[in-house]
Amino acid sequence: MRKLGLALVIALSACGARAAPTCRAVAPAAIASGTATWIGPCANGMAEGVGTLRVARRGGSPGLFFGKMVRGRPFSGVMPTDRGDWRPAWRFDAGLKAQDDPSGDRQASIDIYRLAVAGANEASRRYRATGNLASARFYSAQGKRLGEALE
Repeated sequence: MRKLGLALVIALSACGARAAPTCRAVAPAAIASGTATWIGPCANGMAEGVGTLRVARRGGSPGLFFGKMVRGRPFSGVMPTDRGDWRPAWRFDAGLKAQDDPSGDRQASIDIYRLAVAGANEASRRYRATGNLASARFYSAQGKRLGEALE
């Protein structure tokens, strides 16, 4: 097995009071420092599709990835930085480090942020469905902040 220097995490496809099937996900290198929870769809036991990956970090705010996962790996999306701004990731390399769009195309950036907004909204929807309104509001607010970054 190829060593990525990152732990494979077991995440849940949905959080809340109801039990959910386990869903494997690997966190982007920038936030891979704790236990991760995938809040989004799961296929064949792996995170798949648009949602939010939340990584609990000891003594700090959680690491977040809003975007698309493919076969349990981050594909494209946006992560908040410790400075309070956003880090778009066009793709991820083999070490799961975020890569910029090589073309520098504005439309590609817009598409990444739209994907991130959809990921935050998916998390909000899932939390609302379980009755966790505080988390639903948090992820809804993140979606709005991401949308404002497009302007």
